[in-house]
Amino acid sequence: SNTSSKYILAAKQKKAICMYADANRSLSHQEVADHFTLTWGFQMKRRTVGDILAQKEKWLESTDDNPFRRNRQAKNKGMEKALFLWFSGARAQNLPVTDDILRAKGKELGEKLGVTDFAYSSGWLTRFKKRFAISNRVISGESAGIDPEMIDEGRRKAKTVIAKYKPEDVFNMDETGLYYRIKKAKIRISLALTANATGTEKLTPLVIGHVQRPRCFKHFNPGVYAQYFHNKKTWMTSVIFNEWITELDQKMRRQNRHILLLLDNATSHIVPVDDDGQPKLTNVDVHFLPPTTTSHLQPMDAGIIKAFKAHYRRFQVRHMIDAYDAGRPTEIQLNHAIRYVKQAWNAITEKTIVNCWEHVKIFPDRTPAADADVEVLDPVPAPLQNDFGNMFERMAEMYNIPPEHVMSESEFISVDDGLSTGEELTEEEIINIVVGPSSDPGNEDEDADDIDIEPQRPPTSCEAKAALDVVVRFLESKTPADGVMKKVMDISSEINNLITKSTKQSAITDFFKSQ
Repeated sequence: SNTSSKYILAAKQKKAICMYADANRSLSHQEVADHFTLTWGFQMKRRTVGDILAQKEKWLESTDDNPFRRNRQAKNKGMEKALFLWFSGARAQNLPVTDDILRAKGKELGEKLGVTDFAYSSGWLTRFKKRFAISNRVISGESAGIDPEMIDEGRRKAKTVIAKYKPEDVFNMDETGLYYRIKKAKIRISLALTANATGTEKLTPLVIGHVQRPRCFKHFNPGVYAQYFHNKKTWMTSVIFNEWITELDQKMRRQNRHILLLLDNATSHIVPVDDDGQPKLTNVDVHFLPPTTTSHLQPMDAGIIKAFKAHYRRFQVRHMIDAYDAGRPTEIQLNHAIRYVKQAWNAITEKTIVNCWEHVKIFPDRTPAADADVEVLDPVPAPLQNDFGNMFERMAEMYNIPPEHVMSESEFISVDDGLSTGEELTEEEIINIVVGPSSDPGNEDEDADDIDIEPQRPPTSCEAKAALDVVVRFLESKTPADGVMKKVMDISSEINNLITKSTKQSAITDFFKSQ
């Protein structure tokens, strides 16, 4: 092996390579090397894999559990992690970064982390860039815009990685900002949406609000519809991402599944690692798409998010019209928004998702559907566009808006395009990530965006049954679609189950109170 490398493989890692190669005999040495490059986060060479497999019997019998050899790299791996976080943030803003800047920033961060007696030499910088797959073309800032070569290379690498997984086990997650309320003042949240390549699995939406429990949550459980997090700026942070991806990994472990997750290079997307720098994830492999290429390579950006927002806007406008007709306040509160986020996400069809995956052409040996480009470029179906036209006319009447001032459907859907869902990490935040996570801020109980409306009390059991009876009688007087009445009956059964559980719980509580 190359003794000049700062990454010295331990016996347990060489054993892992041999076991993986034995379990995947159809893979070439280069494909095995690519797998462990992705898994361990540093460059694994084909020759290294070949040398290890040449002594396969030795390493398979090994019981040596020693971690990495303690050398200069181990001493300074925190500095290198911090430097890469800083570099990712700079490149996310398309800022050029030279070798001299990298060396100076590495020294500055190293001093803050207590690194001493270390020469930030050209040799070290070359090895650092190789370990983190930083090319000279990227570092020089030549690709401040869209680089066709980088797109092609990113597509080729994505195809190589994706080829090892079933389509249903390949996922993409992306964040987007959403103005959930736009009347008078624009109030925002951030969302993370995740779906697999077949459109058969849409993960529960992740919603990031301003505070932990706004007033409208008094009788509302956001977990019914979404995973809810909070911070003052409603941005995705490394703390939130760490919790989300760890839960996803645990879910896949329970299902005995191994999946691939495609992500952009946002600074918050930090894969959790242990003390030896090894990924903690066991059932989720992560592949990062190159900077500035996600609009060409990321399925969520190819139309899925746009289709989601179109459906959300429909629920938003319908809410305002229905509230106006009923004499209720028309403003949308956060509990309404979370409900509509879930409904809009449910409305996204498998066909839309599959077409968006085909549009970005990252699956090997897959021919795009003939209508993929058409549907992706305009993912809002015609009936939904007609709904918008009718609702906009009604809204203009309600608020006396001159026709020439009414937004078009496209303008309304894309009103929050470009909203940031994250921020450049400060050096203090980078140091905190390297040294150890800190608690996420924003535990206020009151939300400044809350409307001064007393939350509605939850309905009683009798009221819930009576309301459902009204729905049943309404449907019985019409001609509902096949299967609708069964769904209503299922809801009726669930309501009865919840009432029964609540009654039993109350009886038990009353028993203990009487003692």
